[in-house]
Amino acid sequence: MPSGLPRIGRATLVVIVLALTITVALTFAAQRAHDANEERLLQQQAEEATAVLQASIPGVVATVHEIARVVELVDGDPVRIAEELASDLEAEGAAEASQDQFAAIAVLEAPTGDELVHLGDEALRLPQDRIDALIDAASEDVHVTAVLDGPNRRIVYSREVSGTDLVVVGKRILRGPRITGERTGEAFNAVDLAIYLGDDEDDADLITSTTPDLPIDGRRATRTLPFGDNQLLFVVSPAGNLGGGLLAVLPWFTAVAGLILGTIAAVLVESVHRRRLDAEAFGEELHALYQREHAIAHTLQHSLLPTHLDRLEDIEVAARYFAGAEGTDIGGDWYDVINDGDGTFTVVVGDVVGRGVKAAAVMAAMRYATHAVAGQSTDPAEILGAVNKLEHIRGDFVTMLCGNVDPVARTICFASAGHPAPLLISPDETRFLRVSPGPPIGFLDEPTFPVKRTTIPHGSVVVLFTDGLYERRGESIEVGLERLRDAASRLDGSVDDILDGLAAAMLGNGVRDDTAMLAFRV
Repeated sequence: MPSGLPRIGRATLVVIVLALTITVALTFAAQRAHDANEERLLQQQAEEATAVLQASIPGVVATVHEIARVVELVDGDPVRIAEELASDLEAEGAAEASQDQFAAIAVLEAPTGDELVHLGDEALRLPQDRIDALIDAASEDVHVTAVLDGPNRRIVYSREVSGTDLVVVGKRILRGPRITGERTGEAFNAVDLAIYLGDDEDDADLITSTTPDLPIDGRRATRTLPFGDNQLLFVVSPAGNLGGGLLAVLPWFTAVAGLILGTIAAVLVESVHRRRLDAEAFGEELHALYQREHAIAHTLQHSLLPTHLDRLEDIEVAARYFAGAEGTDIGGDWYDVINDGDGTFTVVVGDVVGRGVKAAAVMAAMRYATHAVAGQSTDPAEILGAVNKLEHIRGDFVTMLCGNVDPVARTICFASAGHPAPLLISPDETRFLRVSPGPPIGFLDEPTFPVKRTTIPHGSVVVLFTDGLYERRGESIEVGLERLRDAASRLDGSVDDILDGLAAAMLGNGVRDDTAMLAFRV
């Protein structure tokens, strides 16, 4: 055999080219999977952080509106203004909250800007030109402006008082530095946040930021929230790998593995072939693992709901569950039907306040506890009272509707723990049954749940549901319930047909929140 290195043959070259091609493809796919997962998690963090911020805005704006309303009611009398505001705040228990929101509140006369009434520990201390600008900009909406740079950072709110020449002005002092350098709590410790007043990322409009590297660039998500006649711009950027280290190193791992396999292929084609089979199996395993992780929320949610309803002789029963917007956390809505074994059956619909794994765990505990209690008692009030004592729900609130149905007598006994009343669809009318709601589960230690007994016409359908079916942003609950009643009044057929019709009428534009429905005919 000649000495020296052997010449690389054609088969080896083909294997090397093929190995390199596969390596590049797998590395690219792994990188794309990592990028897509990071983007999804970033958007989810932005939604959750925006929801937290959005919860605090209405209280500030509502306080300014309330003060303006009081001033209007007393016709601008300064003595009565001070008395009414003081009594309202004390009656509502809102004095301490208002002090946190406002350092000073004043009622000014337009157009001079003279101070008619002053509340708060600090003086208003605004330049005359700023006061003139606030008076000019005041309307029946809350005007929001701010001074966000310098040592005296503040946000100022103004609103005109209808029918008068008066303007309510509130000043809020922003404590602490604009750039905190600290991330917000465990829920958002993996992202950097920046909040601006207005729609531009100008340094002068910055309210607060967890990073000094502004404006935030690179991968990021933005959200806007209405704030009086202005808006808040919310910018979120990842501070690291949101999906953890596995997906982050997967492209590098794939590249290194491919190069090693390619080198071995150049030496021993058969060995490369066996190793390539192992690598493909390993890649499939990784892909399957990723798919399982990706679908875990959907699987967990549906595994906690009943796979089938208890069989009831000569009773038509159907249920539907619709998950909220794709990518949101696990919800806490559920339904159940329990055959009591004495000719009656128990129906349950509930909604755990909040979302996530904790809400799902509470929902599961409630469902299993209801089954256990229903085996001992068919009284809806006793069932609600028993599940209210569960240790699993301490610190959580659950709305729940529980009913016991006697199909022979066509009577239903309902008890409600803060849950919407059921809907009756009878041959003659469509209406909500009368229910005297008690407090939500977990709200009181020893609550009382009144039981309402109702006899319903033969052939009637009763529908139990959660609030995701009728609640819409910007719409009152009464309007949503009336839409539901009107939609139900146009439906007939089987209970499956009725539930499908309600879903099409009420959820046709997309499911914004988890929705559970349960219907039966007696």
